[in-house]
Amino acid sequence: MDIFDQVSAYIRDYALLRPGERLVVGVSGGGDSLCLLDCLSRWGVDVVVAHLDHQLRPESAADAAFVEALADRYGHPFELGRADLHPGQGGSLEEWARLQRYSFLAAVARKDGAQKVAVGHTYDDQVETILMHLLRGAGPSGLRGILPETQMGDWTGISGADGISLVRPLLSIRHAETMAHCETIGLEPRIDRSNRDQRFFRNKIRHHLLPVLEGYNPGVRSVIYRLGEIMRAEVDFLTDQVERRWQEVVVELAADGLILRGRAFKQQPLAIQRGLIRRAILALRQDLRDLGFEHIERGVKYILASDRPTSQPLIDDLLIHDYDEDVLLAAVEPLPAVPDFPQMSAGECKLSVPGEVQLEYGWKIVSAEIKDNIAEVTRAKADGWEVVIDKSSLSTPLSLRTRQPGDRMQPLGMQGRIKISDLMINSKIPRLARSHWPLLFSGGEIVWVPGLNIGHSFRIKESTNRAVHLKVLPGDAGGSRN
Repeated sequence: MDIFDQVSAYIRDYALLRPGERLVVGVSGGGDSLCLLDCLSRWGVDVVVAHLDHQLRPESAADAAFVEALADRYGHPFELGRADLHPGQGGSLEEWARLQRYSFLAAVARKDGAQKVAVGHTYDDQVETILMHLLRGAGPSGLRGILPETQMGDWTGISGADGISLVRPLLSIRHAETMAHCETIGLEPRIDRSNRDQRFFRNKIRHHLLPVLEGYNPGVRSVIYRLGEIMRAEVDFLTDQVERRWQEVVVELAADGLILRGRAFKQQPLAIQRGLIRRAILALRQDLRDLGFEHIERGVKYILASDRPTSQPLIDDLLIHDYDEDVLLAAVEPLPAVPDFPQMSAGECKLSVPGEVQLEYGWKIVSAEIKDNIAEVTRAKADGWEVVIDKSSLSTPLSLRTRQPGDRMQPLGMQGRIKISDLMINSKIPRLARSHWPLLFSGGEIVWVPGLNIGHSFRIKESTNRAVHLKVLPGDAGGSRN
């Protein structure tokens, strides 16, 4: 089977192209891209040849002229771009060149009405990429190597690429085969001297590490390529399993955050737990390129820990927060969308007597002093949402804040103290509402958990001659007090 037949079979196996569709083909002038151009010109797609002059080598202008002449020879339109000058400081030259190249190809696709871009990555590129990922500590996703098709809109630093996919029809073809094909059809590839510059990580792999590994196993390239094929199938299966469990474990908030249900998460196998954390992080930060095993493991260990901090950094600006049995993943702790319950933002605020404090979603807490008929008022206001307490037991002004780990109180009529988290669970407060439920404090002690109970030491006594009347009022967004 000649190269054209192999490429055609690969295109059909992975449904990469349709006959007659418009396609941008990135052509550098090297043997791989010339082979790609020849095969696709024969395959029956509407080709636009695109070449980016990186302006890093003296002969780069001649390379551009060569590709333009080749496009004319094949009868294809030609698009030439010139990269911005490299800033020369910070960041990798390889990464800069990659971003410039793919941003240019995406721009050409938009301009010429193409939804796909083809590049000449080969079998050898696949082997090198898998080795690079292995040395950098990649997990299963990284060990897949290069995929036959990817969405450019998901990539970091490539703007305006939504709806454009990148296809790689030569992934099963070795570089030596592309060079032989060029010789057979009478094309002389351009030589890029930078491909031997061992300042670049890929070139170190290509010219130094792989020859060393072949001393241990002459067939090591086939072994590494096969590893990529195996890992691709493994990741596809794992991804399917994670998607099946996503709705069971994850609550997607309207704000920039996700809640992972702790109990459901803990029931999953470790591989699924890691997959869920990875999927959750990428759902919130699609442009991450440095998501590593340590970030995922940090999230898993936080959820499984029996005694965890209120929050901790996860990656970049994302934090993972304690949320009772569950955890919240967000850049900042957002208010969950539960307008039917009293909620307040993180921090502390003061409540004077008399006075009021505005909560979220239109709710508010109001206080007033009572001097007459205290016993009668107390009997009438005893539903948790409207209470009366002994003013002499208070240190004013009162303060309001959300729950913190370790918060406890002695509820009215009880002998011992109870965790606020347990009180809320026993009272069937929805999980999403617990972390932002307001608590009223006096001198460091919990006076009142609105809607639930007051502290026993703040109750009305026979000696009480002055009292404070507290009530929660729902706003237009709220209203449920059940």
